[in-house]
Amino acid sequence: MRISNSVIITILILLFLIFRGRRIKDNFLPKGYHKMPDGRIMKDSDHDIKGGKVNKKGCTQPKFTGNLACYDGNLFLPVDENRLICFGDNNCEVAKMQKRLNSIETTNIISVDGSFGCYTLEKLRRNANIIGSCVRVSQLPVIK
Repeated sequence: MRISNSVIITILILLFLIFRGRRIKDNFLPKGYHKMPDGRIMKDSDHDIKGGKVNKKGCTQPKFTGNLACYDGNLFLPVDENRLICFGDNNCEVAKMQKRLNSIETTNIISVDGSFGCYTLEKLRRNANIIGSCVRVSQLPVIK
């Protein structure tokens, strides 16, 4: 049984079009949007509201507002340790990461305020072998 050349060419063209379409979907976002390291699509304006930037020249501290209620007495409220947290985030998962980083490195203590700014990023890179600016709390060792 022989398959004709036209059938093979048709299948190859269909495969090309299918995979080409996927690449366009991932790489070409509407103007004003970008893809975060965890795969989320985010508006540029939403990202700029946080204000912080990490670049080769250094770190610009983001603007954080409000206080977080992450404690019940001395105990942390439950957090999702597998949630991806990134530079500029302000949440209880960041506070948990800050507390864990302080237990790993007991010098240069950072405040446990839930704000993922420049000092937290610097301490994270020093102690957790993280190159980017995003991490999951579950990636950090637990020191008791």
